[in-house]
Amino acid sequence: NFEHVLPAAAEINELLQAAPGLRILVTSQALLNLYGEHEFDVSALALPDQSGQRASSVEELAAVPAIALFCEGARAVNPRFVLTAENAAAVSEVCARLDGMPLAIELAAARSKLFSPAEIVAQLDNTLDALRSRAADVPDRHRSLRAAVDWSYGLLDDEERRLFARLALLPGGFTSESVAAMLLDGVSDTALDALERLLEKNIVRISAVKSG
Repeated sequence: NFEHVLPAAAEINELLQAAPGLRILVTSQALLNLYGEHEFDVSALALPDQSGQRASSVEELAAVPAIALFCEGARAVNPRFVLTAENAAAVSEVCARLDGMPLAIELAAARSKLFSPAEIVAQLDNTLDALRSRAADVPDRHRSLRAAVDWSYGLLDDEERRLFARLALLPGGFTSESVAAMLLDGVSDTALDALERLLEKNIVRISAVKSG
C-alpha cells in the first residue's frame, strides 16, 4: 500500500541509483513513476462464464477463482457451508455483482454466518453499506467497501475528483473521445491528461481496446 506515501518514491530512486543491482517490489494503487519502473497489473478474480451457452457443474464452479474465494471465506465463518447445485447460482451472482473484487467477495462471504447466498444477493442493492467486517486486525480501509472507496477517493487531488465526478455520469463506460469532449471547469490539464492520472491510480480501468 505504497500509494499513501508516494513522495517517498524519491528515496526509492536514491536506493536504486546507489545500488544498481537492487530490485524493489512495491505494491501500490498508483504508479511511482520512476525511470525503469515495470508495472504488473493485478486484475480482478476470474468469474464464471456468463454467456449462458452451457451450465457449469458445481465442481467446475468451485474451481473458478472468485467462487473459490467466496467459499473459503464462507467456510471460515460457517464451517457447514457447502457449494451445492441449489446455492451455486446465487454464489455466482454475488461474485459477478461484485466484479470479482477480492475484498468485496471476502466481505460478502463473511455474512454467510447469518445469511444464505440468495439473501446476500438481495442485500447487494446497497453494496457499499451492506459489505462490512468487524475484524479487529484489519486496517480501517478494509473494514467495509465504502471505506475502501473513500480511501481511494481521498488520494485524489481536486482536479482528479472533478473528472471522477463527471465520469460517474457514465456508468456504462466511456471512450477517450467522450472524455476529451467534456467541459472540465476548473481543471487545468486536458481531459485526457487527467484521465491518464486516474488510470495510473487504478480509479478507472481499460476494459477493451479497439484496433484499427
